Amino acid sequence: MWTPKTLPGVGAPASIQQRIKYINALIAAYQKHIIPLPKTKAVEQEYNIAVNSTKTTYGANIKILIKNASNNTTPASKVEKRKLSPSESYEAVKKLIHPIHVLERNQYVTKIPTEYVEKIDDRNKRKCDHCSEQFYITQIDDKVECLYHDRKKRYIVNGSERSAEWECCSEVVGVSQGCKTATGHVFKASDPYDLHQFIPFRETPKATKVKQQIIGMDCEMGYTTKGMEVIRVTIMDFFTSSVLFDEIVKPFGKVIDLNTKWSGVDEIPQTAMTLDNVFDVILGTIIDENTIIIGHGLENDLNVLRLIHHKVVDTAILYPKSLTKKFSLKDLSFQYLDRKIQTGEHSSEEDSLAAMDIVKYHICT
Repeated sequence: MWTPKTLPGVGAPASIQQRIKYINALIAAYQKHIIPLPKTKAVEQEYNIAVNSTKTTYGANIKILIKNASNNTTPASKVEKRKLSPSESYEAVKKLIHPIHVLERNQYVTKIPTEYVEKIDDRNKRKCDHCSEQFYITQIDDKVECLYHDRKKRYIVNGSERSAEWECCSEVVGVSQGCKTATGHVFKASDPYDLHQFIPFRETPKATKVKQQIIGMDCEMGYTTKGMEVIRVTIMDFFTSSVLFDEIVKPFGKVIDLNTKWSGVDEIPQTAMTLDNVFDVILGTIIDENTIIIGHGLENDLNVLRLIHHKVVDTAILYPKSLTKKFSLKDLSFQYLDRKIQTGEHSSEEDSLAAMDIVKYHICT
């Protein structure tokens, strides 16, 4: 017997009876269209709506979800039976490549930066990516107490009152300074010219006799004295799902925080490749300007790689949450693949595979 998932905090946007009614409607829609694990999916989808809704918005949001599920005209059995040849798959994915203006709107760097984009009064001053305190880059090696929360805020509705708490420790936002302590500040540059000054961008090489038409890519990142840098690169073949390249990368700057909880990288071996070594291996052999790269939030990966590339299929853009918000890869993976990912430390192989499989789902429906 299933029950609705318990919501965090004391507030709820609907009663248990209302939630059960809507979940039953979702289950019926999923069973009608032969969606795998309909009860599990319905419970999880309703929870995602409930935890992100208020009493005012819950009803409308859940009804939209039910309507979309009910109008699904492609049963899962047909999706599973439809097979595309490699050439058909390539042509289908090629049609999904985002135009340059869409990439730029989503913070992709599409040309070598020559001037600042952001208006910053003092470019030597940074905001700590953990605690938001202002500090100077010259102080990046200073030992200071940095209190922060490593999870997002969540909002609790109790009658007419609305409050917020931190997901990591359930402490009240505005009262708690932080539940985690670091011995220094960290930063993440976002302005393209800023990024270029720390570590230069480069463009993918002109077309060669490249062996890979479509790849999946995911990078893990850590904090160094040069901001956020790539510390692992994983590249997979779209057609076979095999790993083509997977290496720990030695950053240019001095490591401050490897972000292990999220990156899964707990040390950088002395024998690790540098970013230049990585490019010596992958550029022109695995990737050139015609290679289609698939990923989720791929602007972040390309930015830490300092790689400018235009043939991109980004699942965060392919399935937007709204005009200004994006679904997480974890949410998309559960919704379209019925697959749970990122249950522990992030795995760049797991994430890359999920993004590729979401695109395969898209072109086969």
